Amino acid sequence: MHLGKRPRRHDPRTLKLGRYVKGTLAPAPPCVDYTRGITDWGMMLNDQLGCCTIAAVAHAVQTWTANASTEFSFPDPVILDYYQTWDGYNPADPATDQGGVELDVLNDWRQQGFAGQALDAYGAIELGQGPHPTIPMLEVMDAIWLFGGAYIGVELPLTAQNQEVWDIEDRVIGRSGDRVNSGEIGSSDHLSIGSSEEQKSNQQVNPSTDEPITGSPDLPITRSPDDPGSWGGHAVYLVAYDQKTLTCITWGQLKKMTWQWFAKYCSEAYGLVAKEWLEASGVSPSGFDLAALENDLKLVTA
Repeated sequence: MHLGKRPRRHDPRTLKLGRYVKGTLAPAPPCVDYTRGITDWGMMLNDQLGCCTIAAVAHAVQTWTANASTEFSFPDPVILDYYQTWDGYNPADPATDQGGVELDVLNDWRQQGFAGQALDAYGAIELGQGPHPTIPMLEVMDAIWLFGGAYIGVELPLTAQNQEVWDIEDRVIGRSGDRVNSGEIGSSDHLSIGSSEEQKSNQQVNPSTDEPITGSPDLPITRSPDDPGSWGGHAVYLVAYDQKTLTCITWGQLKKMTWQWFAKYCSEAYGLVAKEWLEASGVSPSGFDLAALENDLKLVTA
């Protein structure tokens, strides 16, 4: 299982998807599933290369075509070609297998198309910030329901390697620095040691998420297996949700994640707008101002 999502690139011109949702938009259904019973989505070379940003694009098109008419899957040479063109990979130089930046891939897709599949527009889904981020549940649900999925980036922890469902483990760091079940912490084991100012001065920041790495300030701060990005960055495509979980396509398979896990580890998310999907899906986004989004995209990319 290769990864390949490089750190998020912040661009102030990136349009926010929520800005174009009107008050007349009907609530998203409590559950949506665009998987169509498909279980094998193809690796898209992500078992050999760090091309997840390209693989997620291919999985988005698979989802759209499977729901519109007949699923279309891309052969490996197409994935390789776009990994070379958009992410700079050179098969003759293994050192260039460095993955890609999601925002750059989306800009290339919108401007050039992907093997004949157009991306008419995209908008960022605003994610919560800080140590206790809020879950942008309604906006993510809207994006999946209206546009057939969402293109997201996650900062995978090492714990995700062996989880059947990506979920937050109920573990904390005790004074000894060992991982223990939260229910095992005694009254003398406190997570906050020293004044709040002392804690702040000892905090280190996770470069993948700009969030502090927590730990006892009187002990060396080390990365733990459930820290965001301790495994690496990964691009996936969301295709379903219910009240407890979301489902993504990754490494050719369907993978569930809880909403709480999404809130902690998702570092960027985008709703993708393809007119072909809108015309074929039967979902009428009358409460979404697509014309304004397209016009604003033209203005900021002129």
